[in-house]
Amino acid sequence: MNAQSQPNSTASMGPGSMKSPSVEFLGHDRRRHSRRIGDGMVVIIDNRIFPIFDISVSGIRFQGDGRQVGDIIRFRLACLQNMNDFVDCKIIVRVADENLIRAEFRPTFRLMKFLLGHFGEITGPRPLFFR
Repeated sequence: MNAQSQPNSTASMGPGSMKSPSVEFLGHDRRRHSRRIGDGMVVIIDNRIFPIFDISVSGIRFQGDGRQVGDIIRFRLACLQNMNDFVDCKIIVRVADENLIRAEFRPTFRLMKFLLGHFGEITGPRPLFFR
């Protein structure tokens, strides 16, 4: 079979005819930023430590403690390996139940620097700006 007689599955597709991936393929995710597993980081509220399920530069999901939607929480985000490596944060609770809290950060430069530095340590080289 020569090249001319082989079927071309893309021949009928003109410019703009490519379909975007379906929701079934990608899953239904409306987040603005990808989330990372919170390995090595914890939330500290009133000297109590809560594990982090996942985290991004825009928000966090961690073990709940009975908060309500709309609550503003001040807490410390710390690294388990060195509890002196931390940043104080403020979040607003978006989803809450007895088991978890999903919240949006009130961003600060110090928080962004801390998060991006941590993500860089996990995924590879840290950006030069944050060294």
